[in-house]
Amino acid sequence: MFRYNKTLLDLCAKAYDSRDRIVCGNEAFYITVLGGDIFVSFSGSDDLKDWKENFNIEKRHIKKLGVTVHSGFWDSMRQCWASLAPNLEALYKPGMRIILTGHSKGAAIAFCAKLKLTIEGYDASCLHFYGFAQPRTLRASSKKAYCDQGLHKNTTIYEVQGDPVVRLPRIYMGFTHVYEKKRLAKMPWYKRIFGLRAVNHKIETYIAKFS
Repeated sequence: MFRYNKTLLDLCAKAYDSRDRIVCGNEAFYITVLGGDIFVSFSGSDDLKDWKENFNIEKRHIKKLGVTVHSGFWDSMRQCWASLAPNLEALYKPGMRIILTGHSKGAAIAFCAKLKLTIEGYDASCLHFYGFAQPRTLRASSKKAYCDQGLHKNTTIYEVQGDPVVRLPRIYMGFTHVYEKKRLAKMPWYKRIFGLRAVNHKIETYIAKFS
């Protein structure tokens, strides 16, 4: 498991409420350098009530990569880009890794940021993505093109069993997960009977599982 796993969740939390985070319209991100690596975390929608704003399932085709993503999440990433790009340019030195992370919608934004940085010419080997409670972001029809270019490498999603958001948008809507998935905790069988629970999506739940 990635040696910064607990640090990643701490940074996800800072993207929600740190005074040092950078707010970009409806979105926000937190950026710092730790151990010679650049870490960028994006805020998400911790409250399931916010998800009524995240059901824009229009498609956005990324011509330079030949893949299609969730339009709403891509547009959220674009809101951050004008502030993120100069911050990265100021901090980045050859050989550094850029670690992109986020919780919930923030994870989907981080996923899109990895694609954007690839387009902008950053070495794919230096780009790492770790998402927590990420909704499906890539169109299933783009899976082959995505993997053929090696974009699935250095990409991991963590989920708590019973988190409903990792199942959104639904598969029949044409979206998919295409990277290594690690389940942080399994629910006892008697809890699974009652189905998906909103509490399993809370960032506090993820932090508790790592702790």
